[in-house]
Amino acid sequence: AMAVFQGYISDNRYYYAMYPYDKNAYMSGNVLYFSLPQTQRYSSESFGAEMNPMVSYVSQGEELHFHNLCGVLVLRMTGDFSVKSISFSGKDSLDAPAKVAGNAQVNMGYEEYPELVMGEDAADCVVLDCGEGVVINPSEPTLFYLVLPPATYNSFTVTVVSADGKIFTKEGTKPLTVKR
Repeated sequence: AMAVFQGYISDNRYYYAMYPYDKNAYMSGNVLYFSLPQTQRYSSESFGAEMNPMVSYVSQGEELHFHNLCGVLVLRMTGDFSVKSISFSGKDSLDAPAKVAGNAQVNMGYEEYPELVMGEDAADCVVLDCGEGVVINPSEPTLFYLVLPPATYNSFTVTVVSADGKIFTKEGTKPLTVKR
């Protein structure tokens, strides 16, 4: 979907924008502070609505161009059960838990592309909530989308919980690079 808004900025100062709206987001100087949700909602054929943040800034006479802050991990699953939730956690290059949800910031004075920086107190796990369950089948893969901060995860764990309470775990031992 695409939307076009037109208007004129008459004064010579910068305006900053973030999508989706976050009532708790705030600016301090040129830095935008906000939170990436630890629980994401399942959506068929895409990431959950309002789960992938974007930012932009503009001054007098310029157009507003939004840039994604995160990347998307797509999991293709087959089987004969209903998926209740999927969680992701990873390790960084120092083998420490990677920060994937919670407090984050971005310097809005970026030149070409914004860089997302996760807070020290950010969570090391993100969960995709699939509601009552998403039925998957053995022959046709069902796609699940998780929004993650851009990073190289040297190892990672994906845990799937079925609607009947069974737990399936997959360990990734090769580096996984998620790009903005």
